[in-house]
Amino acid sequence: MFFRLVNVLVNSKHLDLDHIPEEVELKGLDFHFKFEKGKLEIEQLHVTKTTKSKWCNLIAWEHHKKIKDFSRFAPSYDNMDESRTTIFSGGGKFTRAALIFNGLICCADDVQLLKDKKIVVDHLKMSNQELMDFFRTIEFGVDHKVVESSNYIQMVDDMNNYSEAFFIKRIWKILWNSIIYHRHDWLLRFMNRNYNFVATVLCVLTLVQTVFAILTYYFPKQ
Repeated sequence: MFFRLVNVLVNSKHLDLDHIPEEVELKGLDFHFKFEKGKLEIEQLHVTKTTKSKWCNLIAWEHHKKIKDFSRFAPSYDNMDESRTTIFSGGGKFTRAALIFNGLICCADDVQLLKDKKIVVDHLKMSNQELMDFFRTIEFGVDHKVVESSNYIQMVDDMNNYSEAFFIKRIWKILWNSIIYHRHDWLLRFMNRNYNFVATVLCVLTLVQTVFAILTYYFPKQ
């Protein structure tokens, strides 16, 4: 798995996993996600020949760092309490990005949408299916505990809650408009047929007269 790697190759330089700065910025991998008022902001991702290797190696570094940080507090990784592993997790910037992109893509059409929005710029000219497999491969095998930070969890919860509320609201609006439209259309056809309009007016007048008679009976004038 990723955390068994000993070093990472970034920009053709051999880097020691023990001496990588906390914040790593790489061209094309400067991931930034922000969800506010129903709008998700995503930093543009450029997919090149080296994107996959850089991204996977940086995920490996984040896994390695998580285990190393925890080893300072636990004598044995095999015997550590799993419930405490999230306490010493790093930011998991690159792991978090892999999970988010993978979660955004359910089918090839979602990839096309990301392309159309200029969120994903594919310099390799891959098909939508190939790009979907690309994101699946990067996300495969990652440890979710690396990114179990309050900010990440809050953002995912906000997105899920908004999606559910928006979906229900949208379905209700569609149903309501459909009912109103069909009812209005049906009413016009009904009124234009033979003497239905006259019959309807007479029925309404009869109903009003009946209601008035009932009210007069139960609430007579003093």
